[in-house]
Amino acid sequence: EQLESIELAGGFITDRGVAHLTGLPHSLRRLNLSQNTYVTDASVKSLSEAFGASLRSLGLSYTHVTEASSVHIVCFVQLEELTLRGCKFSARSVDHLRRSVANLWFVTC
Repeated sequence: EQLESIELAGGFITDRGVAHLTGLPHSLRRLNLSQNTYVTDASVKSLSEAFGASLRSLGLSYTHVTEASSVHIVCFVQLEELTLRGCKFSARSVDHLRRSVANLWFVTC
């Protein structure tokens, strides 16, 4: 059986901790890092490189991820659901993500 989902919301996960996740099997489909205030744009870059072809749901609400991560979020080619509540994303950036990620159907900000 392959690991498909990880729920790490509300902890003390850092960019360094996220970097360790990138060594997991590339079968990961869902990852929730919401409410980890030490997660930044660097984590999104690492995750896009490791799971760009597999991740379908990504929770980043109430992290320190900003719209600078848009360039990496568009690399998640299978992404369907993205939560960004409490993050610094303009309406324009969110619209760009909706247009740029083909399968993305659910975005919350």
